[in-house]
Amino acid sequence: MLSVNGALSWLHFHDLTTRFETQRAETRKRLVLQAFALRDDFGQRLQGLAGVLAALDSVGVSRFQTPSGNELLRNHLDSYWAALQLGLGIDSLQVYAKTGLPLATWPSNVLADPDHDAEVRAVIKSEQAMHWTRCRQVCTEFAAAPILSAGRVAGAVVLGSSPAEVVNSFPSVSGGADLGVLIPTSPAAGLAVDEAFLPQVGLRVIELSSKGKYRELLHQLRSIPPILHTRGHAYLSLPYDDKQFELSFLALDAPRGEQLPAMMVVIDDLTDALADIRQSVLSRLQGELLASLLSLLLLALLVHAPLQRMTRAVLAIPLLGRRAFAEARARIAPRARRLLDDEIDSLDEAAIALSYRLETLEKEVAAHSAATQRMLQRISV
Repeated sequence: MLSVNGALSWLHFHDLTTRFETQRAETRKRLVLQAFALRDDFGQRLQGLAGVLAALDSVGVSRFQTPSGNELLRNHLDSYWAALQLGLGIDSLQVYAKTGLPLATWPSNVLADPDHDAEVRAVIKSEQAMHWTRCRQVCTEFAAAPILSAGRVAGAVVLGSSPAEVVNSFPSVSGGADLGVLIPTSPAAGLAVDEAFLPQVGLRVIELSSKGKYRELLHQLRSIPPILHTRGHAYLSLPYDDKQFELSFLALDAPRGEQLPAMMVVIDDLTDALADIRQSVLSRLQGELLASLLSLLLLALLVHAPLQRMTRAVLAIPLLGRRAFAEARARIAPRARRLLDDEIDSLDEAAIALSYRLETLEKEVAAHSAATQRMLQRISV
């Protein structure tokens, strides 16, 4: 019975684990889609803002490529820059000519990033806005929109903003999971390695929605599973501080050389879910053990009286061999009140009948022996 209960508990645990893995796969897919959707939504809004600025700059944009026109362009956009920077969180703004050369940059002390050349030329050529993520020392979401003048492309506007909004809003969207941003980093010679650097995997934590709560968890990483394509993801389970976490890694940017790509990491705490499974199995096992003990106790109560009667009958059989027939019948003592006869009652009756039969035979044999003895005595005389 105990082995059957153990097998049933194991099957229950296996069923819960299988369902948990199925639900985890669905939850993991949902979290990945939510992270990418937040990033894409942020990029689309940035892309729309770039389109608005491009429409504002389309008047006489061809004149902006002259020294006087460049100054006019700066004066034209300087009035927007404070609102863009403080109100909308824009970190950079560049205006490009049709040839792909930068005309103006905000902040003015920052040079235009040459890494944008391919995207800017693609926007000018296709006449369509686009957004992308670029991670170097930090991660920035960029959006570019073409400047159209008289139905033709005259240049492009590029906006850049930190994806901190994506990271900070993810827990409320996902239902409690955290989001971080990791960038590939090599430890610089002579510089102190801070707690944001993960030396085992060569990554640095630059954003974390939990305000550093899981930074020590990320330090437990020893390797990152490969991410096979740009919008792909990989995951692993990681125990830490008596808890179990699942980490999903989402590629943000194309890898450079042999380095890992910049990536987002979704951190989901599985401790409560796994504890619920263990508690469910433990509760079921305890219930089955209690039911087994009660069943055994009830069975013992049910068979106690029949076993006593059978024991008395078995112990009375040797008395028949010793010709203690009366004592044997007293030992057996059949039940006086019966609702139903059972096999033990039949055995008792058979044993008592046998005792009477043996006693009768004993008396007959004794009488026959006495008669034979008297006859032999008469013959001998």
